[in-house]
Amino acid sequence: MKIRRVISYMLLFSWCLVIFYLSSQTSNVSGGNSLNVLKYILSGLSSDVLISLNSIFRELMHSGVFFVLGILTYISFKRSFIKVFVYSLLFCALYALSDEIHQLFVSGRAFELIDLTLDFVGSLVGICLVIFVERMFKHD
Repeated sequence: MKIRRVISYMLLFSWCLVIFYLSSQTSNVSGGNSLNVLKYILSGLSSDVLISLNSIFRELMHSGVFFVLGILTYISFKRSFIKVFVYSLLFCALYALSDEIHQLFVSGRAFELIDLTLDFVGSLVGICLVIFVERMFKHD
């Protein structure tokens, strides 16, 4: 197995662990962490505005985390599957589903269809971006 392939699978597995860790946080911890990140990024805004933006930010983070998963999945599966797009998207969708099921067992968390949808869309955009960049720089 080539070293690049091993590294790509290690990165994919590591990112899955990051998602699992984030999903293991209670809603209070998760909400507090995202609010702290938002406060750091938008330090000049009032607390009321930041709290209002936090729910939108949290939804965007669902797509963002799975955006990265889509990219890593496509890169990892590229060397091992013929129909890389379908397999990458299927893997991400199943992982998103397992992530939502996992949250049923975490205090204050729940299975949310909107989160599942955002995860899927983030994965799809990540995979499409990799394909676009790959084709843009492909030398024929």
